[in-house]
Amino acid sequence: SSKLTSTFFLFAVQFTLGLFYMYSLNNNKGGWENSSGFRWLISVLLVGVKSGEEIGKGFDFKFWIQLLRSKNSKMQHNPRFLGCGCSLSCRTEATIRMVMSIIVNGFMRRIILCTAPILLSLSDDPLDFVKDCLAVF
Repeated sequence: SSKLTSTFFLFAVQFTLGLFYMYSLNNNKGGWENSSGFRWLISVLLVGVKSGEEIGKGFDFKFWIQLLRSKNSKMQHNPRFLGCGCSLSCRTEATIRMVMSIIVNGFMRRIILCTAPILLSLSDDPLDFVKDCLAVF
């Protein structure tokens, strides 16, 4: 397992990119009149095909509950030391990781999957549409 600090920085980057995505979706200065129904349809079909684990795993509630309720001795008593001289119990670290996972893999992932066809339908050029689809999925 990776260190909590590395995981936190990855979370911060993913969360920030998700916020940039939502900002660009909400601040469309050109309006929605340039959107293409055909590109929207292709994007919806692409989301339907790729919404499995091919675009990343969603939040797994059962996994986290099972991990947090574990009676394993490592989860109960082993503190992990952070670089700043602090220590966290494994259960506390798992809870922090669960919260980061639900934000990125639960909320952000769902927002992107539900709104990507709308954003992709605004592509001006067919080649830009293809590049945007490859970038998102």
